Amino acid sequence: MINKLEKKGLVERKQNPDDKRAFNVILTEQGKELFDEIFPKHVEMISRSFSVISDEEKL
Repeated sequence: MINKLEKKGLVERKQNPDDKRAFNVILTEQGKELFDEIFPKHVEMISRSFSVISDEEKL
């Protein structure tokens, strides 16, 4: 999954300075723009999905 996002220019890998075996995955500017476009729609969909559940059930 990360490879595909990286190929599309949405994320980049940076070596973790504290652990040379690991990489941090960071959104690029293009990735941030896409996230800002998609995330509000995602929140709306989740809100609608849970709207049929009472507040008690959500706890």
